[in-house]
Amino acid sequence: MLTSTWPHDLTLDARHRLQLPAPVREGLPRVGEAWEAVIGVLPKGGDGTTDDCLWLMSNAQYDAFVARLGTLAKDSAQGRQVKTLTLRNFSHVGVDAQGRITIPEKLLQRASIDRTVTLIGMKDRVEIWATEVVERMEAVRSVDVRADLERLLAGEGG
Repeated sequence: MLTSTWPHDLTLDARHRLQLPAPVREGLPRVGEAWEAVIGVLPKGGDGTTDDCLWLMSNAQYDAFVARLGTLAKDSAQGRQVKTLTLRNFSHVGVDAQGRITIPEKLLQRASIDRTVTLIGMKDRVEIWATEVVERMEAVRSVDVRADLERLLAGEGG
C-alpha cells in the first residue's frame, strides 16, 4: 500500500472510477483478477468546517480500524452511536482487473471530489483528497503546519 504522497494528481472518469496506481493495488488482497478494498469517510464534525477525505483500506486494515474503534468506543450508548455513524460511511468495493475503483456518489459529495484527486499514503490507509481542497489547505495553513511540525520535531529530542 502506498505510504507516501503519489507524485501526480489523478482524474476520475465519467463513471466515477479512479485508476489506482500499482503501489496502492499491491497492498490490497487479490480475488481472481481483481482486488478488494474498503472505502469510506469519517462522519462530519459538529462545526461543519472540517474538510473530508476518503479513506481507502485493505480488508485487514479495515478490520483493524473496526477493532480499534470498538476498543475506544466501548459498549456504551454513546460508543455504539459513534461506531454506527462511523461504519455506515464505509463500503466494501471491488477494484477491477484494470485497477479501477468506482467511488460511490455520496462519498464523492462528502469529500467535495469532482474530478481530480491527490493520494496521500498513511501507515494504515490511503487518503483520497480533492486536489482543490489540498491546495486550499496548503495555501491557508502552510505557515501553521510548518510551526506545528517544528514543535513536533523539537519534542522528539527532549
